[in-house]
Amino acid sequence: IYCHHFPICIRKVLPDDALISMSVPSHRSADGITDSPWYAITFTCYARKSDQAAFDQLGQFLTRSMATLFAARPHWGKVLPPASDAWRAYYRKQLPQLEAFLALRSQLDPDGVFLTPSWKAHLGA
Repeated sequence: IYCHHFPICIRKVLPDDALISMSVPSHRSADGITDSPWYAITFTCYARKSDQAAFDQLGQFLTRSMATLFAARPHWGKVLPPASDAWRAYYRKQLPQLEAFLALRSQLDPDGVFLTPSWKAHLGA
């Protein structure tokens, strides 16, 4: 029901040691190989939000299937699955330094000025 008319970007993401990285830290790569890259796939749609229902369905399908098949994580600033306990647990498992990040975030932003409803719902900040 959807034909994608826009560029699809695939890029290599090198491992890093950020507290909440989209890749695996270099000392703990998923396949046991140090400095193993991850890949990010970006689907962009410039249609009006009111015309994006089929695109949103594609995003939800890719989110679920890539997580199941490849332990991929959806980017929390992009297309996200509906918030649920299962997704919160998934992020906590996939982001080993999430608790350290949440503690630092709480220390530096005690009033939650920079928290968004989506962030709270997905990561339980």
